Amino acid sequence: MGSSNEHTLLRAHLISTHDNCINVDALLASAPALANATVQVKPARVHASLREAKRSAVCNVERQFVEEALAMTNGNISEAARLCDNARR
Repeated sequence: MGSSNEHTLLRAHLISTHDNCINVDALLASAPALANATVQVKPARVHASLREAKRSAVCNVERQFVEEALAMTNGNISEAARLCDNARR
């Protein structure tokens, strides 16, 4: 992330009224150009069944959970496992 992006996020964090997240109003106040920005969105993958969609969602949540735990422990797998009250494997 570039320096200007970091400064924008820092400003948004400082003026945000939420504790652990940056709200849209704070982000737009920190970077007014975002109001006119366009985003290219890839179409969502169509799941063959509800079961597959649930499995995919659970996998995504589990992956994010593990990544966040590893980030909190600077990549220490054993410490991340302890933090999550889980076995290292």
